[in-house]
Amino acid sequence: MSSFIYAYPEVDRVRISAHLQRQENGVWVTVKNWTEDYAGNSGQWSGSWYVTKGYYYRLLTFFYAYAGAEQDSANLIPVTQYY
Repeated sequence: MSSFIYAYPEVDRVRISAHLQRQENGVWVTVKNWTEDYAGNSGQWSGSWYVTKGYYYRLLTFFYAYAGAEQDSANLIPVTQYY
């Protein structure tokens, strides 16, 4: 799995927070978290994790950009994948 953020030039640091989730009885449950901070206006995260067969999975990712005291954020929910 991987995620990438590229923000405006005035951004001085960014953060990527990724949450691997699986669906259990119709509810999304987080099975693994990753958070990485990067100096500057861009960052690229990648990670791997062994999953249990027989579930739907998704990677819920939050992106944060900081410029001094200012903060902005966005999130990404990709298509689910069955394993």
